[in-house]
Amino acid sequence: DLERRITSAGGKLLEGVRLFDVYRDEERVGAGKKSMAFALTYRAPDRTLTSEEVDKAHDRLVKKVAGATGAEVRG
Repeated sequence: DLERRITSAGGKLLEGVRLFDVYRDEERVGAGKKSMAFALTYRAPDRTLTSEEVDKAHDRLVKKVAGATGAEVRG
């Protein structure tokens, strides 16, 4: 479900989504919670993307997915 939401929120610049890690630890992450790490690939077919374009697309994706699921970005 989360991967589907990420793909949906990613817009036309998001080319790929891959879950590569799931971590559970009650002390570090919280009881009943898990940390999921995704590799995201952004690409435009006609040009090289700038870091500003990718940052903007990624920020928008994070806000949409977090708002819809209650997820938090761990830093």
